[in-house]
Amino acid sequence: MTREDRLKYCSKCMKRKLDLEKGLVCNLTGEWADFNVSCNDFEEDSAYIEREKYRRLERLEKRLEANTYGLSKYGIRDGTVAGLIIITLAAIWFFVAYFHLYTIFFYPPILALIGAGLILRDQVDKSRIRKEKKRIMNEDLIDLVDKDEDN
Repeated sequence: MTREDRLKYCSKCMKRKLDLEKGLVCNLTGEWADFNVSCNDFEEDSAYIEREKYRRLERLEKRLEANTYGLSKYGIRDGTVAGLIIITLAAIWFFVAYFHLYTIFFYPPILALIGAGLILRDQVDKSRIRKEKKRIMNEDLIDLVDKDEDN
């Protein structure tokens, strides 16, 4: 088990302590963790685990909102819908300029490509977010099963 793995494990323990010189150490020994698989003195800090879960879910939600190119201000939270709106505006701009002004602007095709890229990025991000949420929820289920088995 590496130091990083032990830090992840110890950060969930009630008996952790932050030492300014050493970093995260055991409150019982005042030293870095030296176990291989698990610690016999481990005591789960459920408040810390809940805060971390909330922070991870909040970061996922913020990332989802950031994928709308500012249209979230107007209530559009879905990147795919934002992309379709951008493509529609580009098409309207292109056809109005072409049929009424007899001019072709090069901005609408660029705007349409940006909209298509936004749709693609949103679909990829949604897939990642779904997988991450599923993983977080599965961790909770595993924890509940473990607690039931202990009782």
